[in-house]
Amino acid sequence: MEISEGLARKLVTVAYLMLKDNEPYRYARPELMAQKFIDLRVKYLPKEWPVPSAPLRGSAKQGLSAVYHLAGLPPVLTPEQLPAGERYMLAERQLTPFVEELHAPPQR
Repeated sequence: MEISEGLARKLVTVAYLMLKDNEPYRYARPELMAQKFIDLRVKYLPKEWPVPSAPLRGSAKQGLSAVYHLAGLPPVLTPEQLPAGERYMLAERQLTPFVEELHAPPQR
């Protein structure tokens, strides 16, 4: 698979800004991230340490911010906290509801 120069530049820019601002990726699905953190703990924690997977799995139901908090990551920006240009881009592409869903607990 070949990556275009423009796409490669965008990916490097996103990675650089995340590292520079100490901010986790804000568009990940909470369930997927919770499972990835559980898998990392199982793989890399010593066998005698308990693996607290239940709180992480449950946090996915509370949104992305809850998953990142339990994983010990810095807080992620909520949709309301995003820069105006990013909010405009999301609205223009009709992605605002998707991003809000990632950060909000499901409605009952």
